[in-house]
Amino acid sequence: ILQAGVYQATYTVNIPSGAAVDTTFTLQLGGKVLPGSQVSVVHTNDDGSVTVTGQALFSAGYTSLLSLVTSNALTLTGANAGDVLASLIVTTL
Repeated sequence: ILQAGVYQATYTVNIPSGAAVDTTFTLQLGGKVLPGSQVSVVHTNDDGSVTVTGQALFSAGYTSLLSLVTSNALTLTGANAGDVLASLIVTTL
């Protein structure tokens, strides 16, 4: 974040079928979890594809570091080259 202000951050993670995932996603600002941004996911190899979304409202100072973090190591592979597996949209309020 390059400008102090109030923001909304929304993340989306696309988990394809055939992927085993057991993790918790969180948004962190400066290494601290943003309240309300946690989403826990348990997805087996037999489950179909799913989309996980989380968000948070927060105040940030100049040059604050915003990160999407998982509690466990995660490897996702898209079915096609160029598949978008994760996105993070940050909006100034």
